[in-house]
Amino acid sequence: MRILLTIASIFWGFLSTAQNAPPNAVPVAGFLDSPFVITQIYVDIGANDEQTAKDLAIDIAKKAAYNRLVSRMVINPKPEDTPNIQELYSFIDKLVINQEKTLNRIDDKQPYKFRYHAQMVVHFNPIKVQQYWVKHTMQYALTPSPPMLIVPYYDDGTPVVWNPTRPNPLHDAIRLALPRDGLIRFVLPEAEDRRKDVISEMAVEHIDEKALAQLMNIYATPYILIIGAVGGSLGNQEFIQFEAQILGNEWLTRHYQFRMIKAVGQGVEELLNPAVQRILNEVEADYQKLAMQPPENNKKYTYRIDINFKNLPEWVDILGKLTRLQAVSTHKIVKIEPYKGTVDIVYFGDDNRLINDLQLAGFMVKRDEKNKLIINNKP
Repeated sequence: MRILLTIASIFWGFLSTAQNAPPNAVPVAGFLDSPFVITQIYVDIGANDEQTAKDLAIDIAKKAAYNRLVSRMVINPKPEDTPNIQELYSFIDKLVINQEKTLNRIDDKQPYKFRYHAQMVVHFNPIKVQQYWVKHTMQYALTPSPPMLIVPYYDDGTPVVWNPTRPNPLHDAIRLALPRDGLIRFVLPEAEDRRKDVISEMAVEHIDEKALAQLMNIYATPYILIIGAVGGSLGNQEFIQFEAQILGNEWLTRHYQFRMIKAVGQGVEELLNPAVQRILNEVEADYQKLAMQPPENNKKYTYRIDINFKNLPEWVDILGKLTRLQAVSTHKIVKIEPYKGTVDIVYFGDDNRLINDLQLAGFMVKRDEKNKLIINNKP
């Protein structure tokens, strides 16, 4: 399979056209701007009275939300890192409850009289959570990755990526694994979305730069994760070879590669599902380490940054990406003139951490003769 031999040597210049999304770009679903907001927490609790059921449900939701927050951001968490409920209360800015139903149980066989069933959203306080993590010397990643488009290449003798007449079981396995709670916003086009058809099996296999750039432009993603699954055999033993590589990211360059043996009578999905989880877990773990916030960087600093831009929409885009960095608490526009603006930001961390965050967010960063930071979108 030529794609798995060629990806590692891909040249990055063709990706520049994917940096600016067109007006009809497909939005990225399932991930909010702040990683400190945990959505889709479902609780279903019974008790002898309604208020007790509701209180228990809220406590359980807070613990579940915090565990998901830790899974998303903390490097190698330990059980003792979990705070108690009273500490969790101080971490929360807002708790949104969508109560679906409360039922009065009249069946004597039930161990409770009331059932509280709800969906919740928990908004954590970023500063208080980070202060707790710093206090307990927990290492954590802070900056969400820009969206990453997944392209599934499956070959059991006949290659398929997206073909309306032929199913792709690898696509199905990836769809089952999404959405995830990590800092990477994975994007997988739906099977019925015809806009993805700009890419063909041959284009993926031969790394068609123009087609890949067009695909990223449609889905507004600067990165592509190509996951390949190729069937094979050695004697009487069948296997699937899995390989994956990220295109467009100068930092995540590891080549993911492993083989899984297919037992007699074993279905293909029994290999694809755990393999996809393994690949996505490893990509997210690598990104966590890359975006790690050192525990010692627990002070706020004010930085003055010059921003170069080509037009007003780009100014708005850059300012938005800058101020959405999770370690930026406040900002102030100092001045704006044609093609250049100056902003003061209050940032939770030192300048090395800031530069790393800016680069992860997709900026080119340099310093002037007075050591002031200058940023612009990557060309």
